[in-house]
Amino acid sequence: MSSFEIETYELPTHWACYFINADPSCLDDADIAEADGWWEETFPCQSVSCVDVKEDGHFCKYHDADRWCLAGEVATFTFLIHKEG
Repeated sequence: MSSFEIETYELPTHWACYFINADPSCLDDADIAEADGWWEETFPCQSVSCVDVKEDGHFCKYHDADRWCLAGEVATFTFLIHKEG
């Protein structure tokens, strides 16, 4: 039986189009590498979809991806994680 889990993270707003629409056209190679690195570290071998980005953007020095990128504009991203059971 499978189930779903919802998780939220404060992440850089410029990742939104990439995570929601799988469209990296607004990112340079370094931004894509940062976003991919965060995703692979956070969701290893999991089926995950970004389902929402709230319009609550604000500047933040520390956020859920600060290991991957510097301080900047962040928003709340919501992910749906498919759990195999």
